[in-house]
Amino acid sequence: KVRALLLFGQRGGDLVTVESALHFMHRLFAGLMAPSHTVEGALSRTLLSKVDLHIVVLANPDGRNYLERTGDSCFDNMFLGRSMDTLFVWDLEHRQTAARAETHVVLNLSQAQAFDAFVAFRSGVREIHLPFAGVHFGQSNLKPANLEAMTLLAKEVAWSVKPHFVYGQARDLMPKSPNGTAFDFMAGVRKVPFSLSIGLWSRRPGSRRFNCFLDLNPESKMLKQALEELHPLYQALFLHLINWKEQQSRSAFSFEHDGPSLLLCSLVLCIVIVMLVLFAFQHRLPDSMRFYPRRRVVSLKMLSSSLHSS
Repeated sequence: KVRALLLFGQRGGDLVTVESALHFMHRLFAGLMAPSHTVEGALSRTLLSKVDLHIVVLANPDGRNYLERTGDSCFDNMFLGRSMDTLFVWDLEHRQTAARAETHVVLNLSQAQAFDAFVAFRSGVREIHLPFAGVHFGQSNLKPANLEAMTLLAKEVAWSVKPHFVYGQARDLMPKSPNGTAFDFMAGVRKVPFSLSIGLWSRRPGSRRFNCFLDLNPESKMLKQALEELHPLYQALFLHLINWKEQQSRSAFSFEHDGPSLLLCSLVLCIVIVMLVLFAFQHRLPDSMRFYPRRRVVSLKMLSSSLHSS
């Protein structure tokens, strides 16, 4: 199975990400009630049978609580003043006492099992960010080992919805490069093969009114339509991961079962070649080393003549 960890609601004002998570789960479980030959039924059964899903719907409950008490949608941090994009520093495991409560669920889950994919959903931009966003130990050109495969996944997800997402490495797309993003940590420290940050919403072009809530979320009357438009990205995301996992399994199976056979064939071929060489040049070998030692043949007539002469 594909093991995937999804993180929503990193910012108190990211209401659309939480709504998108709930909409995705509603559609996923509703598909189980549909006949298996329908698109919804087949998709739900495929995902639930081939994907081990871990979903954190509200990653920043303090930020949401602050928003509900104050109505401040512009608040970009947690209640204690730290941004979620600065919590996951690369040496976080070595100083657990400094880790915030919001990081524990991700730390504990990723320590307990090896994930194939980690996706952090946010709003404010309509972009897919690939690691790395921050600079680690002065290595400004650091790239994850699986960047090419991540880029293919990002492209498929980006083109699954309209208008298409922009995608690329975070340091090339973000106006500033924060150190401590969750997707950097999962790629650089946990070595998760696919680690992305997906921005689900941004203000429509041409809208000039400054409003933090509308910068992060669609208007209430447009929410249902926006969720339906975003839903195909989940299908593209998980079907790509399922295909990748199946290819990995087939490659491992092929190596395990075909490897020894290839080695055996090579060994037999070498033995045959050596035998042919020995047969071809055995007349140059001493009698004791030949496969068929040379023997003297004496006819009965010669033997009779020898006996008479004696």
